Amino acid sequence: METAIEVRNLRKTYRSFSLDGVSFTLPKGEVLGFIGPNGAGKTTTIRIMLGLARPDSGTVSLLGGSPSDRTIRERIGFVHDDTFLNEDLTAGETGSIVGPLYRSWDREEYRSRLARYGLDEKQKIAEFSKGMKIKLMLAIATSHNAELILMDEPTSGLDPVFRSEFLDELFGFMQEENRSVFFSTHITEDLNRIADRVVLLDRGRVVFEKTKTEIEESYRIVKGSIQLLSSGVLAPYFAPAGAPAGEHAGAHAGTPADELAGGAPHAGNTTCCIGIRRDEHSFTALFGPRYPEREREPNTAGYLDGAGAKRRAEKSDLPFADATGIVTERASLDDIMIYSTREDYRVHAGI
Repeated sequence: METAIEVRNLRKTYRSFSLDGVSFTLPKGEVLGFIGPNGAGKTTTIRIMLGLARPDSGTVSLLGGSPSDRTIRERIGFVHDDTFLNEDLTAGETGSIVGPLYRSWDREEYRSRLARYGLDEKQKIAEFSKGMKIKLMLAIATSHNAELILMDEPTSGLDPVFRSEFLDELFGFMQEENRSVFFSTHITEDLNRIADRVVLLDRGRVVFEKTKTEIEESYRIVKGSIQLLSSGVLAPYFAPAGAPAGEHAGAHAGTPADELAGGAPHAGNTTCCIGIRRDEHSFTALFGPRYPEREREPNTAGYLDGAGAKRRAEKSDLPFADATGIVTERASLDDIMIYSTREDYRVHAGI
């Protein structure tokens, strides 16, 4: 498998934050969504990928080479939510300045994209709206035959119409073979349209790296009354880690909701409760793949199961789904990110 991005075991320590062994892979021809709450380490990772920061350890490969290699950088485009362009220049003047930096710069392609995006060559960038500036950056990124586009929050602050148009343009970019996109965002709705795979980052660590299909098959939102938490129906999915299989249901029948929801998943289940929110009358929980006694293998993305084999995503098996008073529905990326990372929701200590 040819890769557009290969990040291995990145570590970077600051006074109040650190990246801790971040690893993931973007195969050529795919779109990778990079998500996580504020402060998760997304921007730090991107800065290292762009060569703007040096890791304490670990490696980054872009299109098979180093981010510092000029021949590699010429094959990469970058789109950011905060333009780095001189706003005193017009869009046309910007192209004349940026173009010579790329040996494969296509002036006519640039002008064609400006026209398609509704951008006036003679208008100063300072007069552009935020959405227009993002489109200008996309025009630059795609006018020198880039094979990989790195994007950091490109749709942040844009209205739904601009976001839709922007994603349509990315679809067009991806039509050519072996073009790849790294899309860092907190607007997970955009990834539902375009991403092939998703990496979730939290507190400087990779929580998971999965294809979108694996995510759709593996996670469910479960809702019900607070009484169900002490009924024994859900007990196997909260039982203490390492408890012998078969003992959990009886042992936890009648357990107070707070204790039950605070436990760890039972070692015999492939599905567990990852996070839960509850009030006086009801609960909403995220159920998904269990990661028993997880240890991260050096230089390997994702988590490993107890036997050391890389875990494959499985369809969520919720035998209690037909129980009276329980409602299940497919989890969104927002659901997965929130219930996996909010400290007051999380159940599984490993997430």
